[in-house]
Amino acid sequence: MEINGQGDKKDVVEAKGIKHLLIVAGEASGDLHAGRLVKELKQLVPVDRITGIAGRYMREAGVDALSRVEDIAVMGFTEVLGRLGALLRAFRNVLKAVKKRKPDLAILVDAPDLNLRLAKKLHRKGVPVVYYISPQVWAWRTGRVRKITRFVDKMLVILPFEKDFYARFGVNASFVGHPLLDRPVPANAEARASLDVPSCSKVVALLPGSRIGEIKRILPVMISAAYKITEQMEDPVTFLLPVAGTIDPDRIEHMCAGVDLDLHILTDDSMKVLAAADVAAVASGTATLEAALAGTPMVIVYKTSWPSYLIARALVRGVDYIGLPNLILGRRAAPELIQGVANSGKLAEELLKLITGGEKAVEQESAWKELKEKIGGPGAGSRAAVEVAKVAEAMLIKPGGN
Repeated sequence: MEINGQGDKKDVVEAKGIKHLLIVAGEASGDLHAGRLVKELKQLVPVDRITGIAGRYMREAGVDALSRVEDIAVMGFTEVLGRLGALLRAFRNVLKAVKKRKPDLAILVDAPDLNLRLAKKLHRKGVPVVYYISPQVWAWRTGRVRKITRFVDKMLVILPFEKDFYARFGVNASFVGHPLLDRPVPANAEARASLDVPSCSKVVALLPGSRIGEIKRILPVMISAAYKITEQMEDPVTFLLPVAGTIDPDRIEHMCAGVDLDLHILTDDSMKVLAAADVAAVASGTATLEAALAGTPMVIVYKTSWPSYLIARALVRGVDYIGLPNLILGRRAAPELIQGVANSGKLAEELLKLITGGEKAVEQESAWKELKEKIGGPGAGSRAAVEVAKVAEAMLIKPGGN
């Protein structure tokens, strides 16, 4: 399925206004996409007040943060225990705000462990719920579809096959395209010049994740692999490590203290870093799709605690791949190093196959062009805002309603 152009704002029945909008994200990528959605929605519908669980991009868009995304972002089943207090406080903060001043509409963004629970509470209080960026219920814990059917008024999906999946369960879903397509991708030379990368260097991007737990497991593997690559390359190698917005850069600087590599820790846009890179090592998640959209050959890394891994493996059904680009294409276009295989020796080996620009790299670059055709054009944020405005109108939201 292909979507072209921006959201068609002309087709929206003008909503009468939203007095109080609640919007909740739970991690860095959700914060980014939610921030763009809020900006687009404000152009369509008068919104008096916006509150929620918000990260940097949402706060910049005008969301009053009841709790911060940076304080709750976490990966894995057992890792949740370490952030349980913060998660419970964030959950309670939202419920208190809802009780004090019931929102006209709620937008829940990704983060299903948090947001499906919120959807249930909001539904019972009569708050219409729009869910943006579907949980991967098509891959695991499919039983959650029952909650979505009961508690979500509108599902906005970003992968082309998700709309048909939800149709089988009677969920009102619309495919709006992937929001990463709204991010500009600079040319390789432009990105390298912007980041002051020497023209003679090979460039390896290291993206160890957006949550501190996964970074602690994956970054040491990447650093060790970087040493092995440097030892085997005749050309100089520059390593670029962009820090996710949910992470304090000082923590990464501390973790990399004493590293004797040409390593640059950056707070720049990760898409710029990926565009500058010859190859990338990327933690499984949204960043793998960023790399594909930048056209960068990559190796995908997944490493969590063993209890979390064993639980996830028991729950996942009918899915052969862990990386989003591989899932969308239906084949292993990029190698996946999972858990025990995600070691520095194997990572260095796979990156070295790509860094010289040989057959493996060419195959990936071709696959990423194919992937772009599958997931539609830019304008996901705009189209999502149009759908939210339609829900607002359908629910007869009026100024001063609550």
